[in-house]
Amino acid sequence: MSCCHQITKTEQFVNDLYQEIGITETHQLEIDELSQLLNIWIHYASIPSRAIDSAKGLSTMFIDDRNNLVKQWLEFLHELCHLLRHAGNQTLMPKQFTDAQEKEAERFVLYAAIPFSMLNRLTLPTRKSDAIAFVAHEFRVPLELAERRIEQIEHDNYQSKLMLENNSTFNGSSLTFDEDLNNDSSLGVRIRAYYDYDGDWSRPHTLVVEQPAGFNWDSQLPIQIDKNYRQCDIPPYLPGSAASVLSEDIQVIHDKPGFVSINLSKIAWRHGKSIDQLFLSVDTIEDALNF
Repeated sequence: MSCCHQITKTEQFVNDLYQEIGITETHQLEIDELSQLLNIWIHYASIPSRAIDSAKGLSTMFIDDRNNLVKQWLEFLHELCHLLRHAGNQTLMPKQFTDAQEKEAERFVLYAAIPFSMLNRLTLPTRKSDAIAFVAHEFRVPLELAERRIEQIEHDNYQSKLMLENNSTFNGSSLTFDEDLNNDSSLGVRIRAYYDYDGDWSRPHTLVVEQPAGFNWDSQLPIQIDKNYRQCDIPPYLPGSAASVLSEDIQVIHDKPGFVSINLSKIAWRHGKSIDQLFLSVDTIEDALNF
């Protein structure tokens, strides 16, 4: 992958750091490897993650053990930025100064979690949603972070007018993508797919179903279950405006292979009619199909 991505000062700092300590492959992007190379003592505890600098050259970092491995890695990078780039006690600094440091730490996480030197060597899928999922899997980061990184580089390509000079999809010379056609306009429904980081990447874990005009709670909602939907993240818990679809809410459409129907009236009976998102797990679909 070669493109006119303009390296920022913080990103250049990350590139130089990784080159200096020999971080060149994605499998090296993990807490144990970097902490050992940078002489940082890691202590896992049930407290918010934070770093403590030492005048003797040995730094300490507390990582919140209540978080999953992905979040622990991102918090490690955030605190690493404070250790390497920021001196002093934030509690004694003016708010505008600490805000600036926090924003730089957020950018640092983006650059350090998905280094351009490694991303530049990859051949990404031509469709943007597939590229996002590929980058998230390759670098073991949330889809939202992978999407931000790709869009940042897309923006840089646009700014450098590379997109105007090459109107093709990504072929190793520029970072552009095919558009995703995931929404079925005939149904007026938006469906996205969530993939479990610790699960099977060959299929989604959950389909997130939305209907911008609002659900018709007195009807059946047919959806296509074997379609390649755009990937998304989902919250660790269901928001109040969302509801889980149960196997008993699903009916097989025998004359339309690859489709099932959601009985919206059953969901409205359980949750009311203020729901704007439905979460439909693939296991639930299979339970309904095999019933």
